[in-house]
Amino acid sequence: MLDSSSEDTHSRFTHVQREGNSAAHRLARMGIGSTQEFMWFEEPPDLLHDVLVEEGI
Repeated sequence: MLDSSSEDTHSRFTHVQREGNSAAHRLARMGIGSTQEFMWFEEPPDLLHDVLVEEGI
């Protein structure tokens, strides 16, 4: 990820505590140990709906 950022001069990376990014944390936990491939295009997965509503996204 960092290597590809050198091509885009508008990239910025910052650390966010788990509590500040519940959606990413939930997705990461879903992917741990999973052999299944997940993709979505327009609507987020159901497991994120409540988090996104709470975070106002």
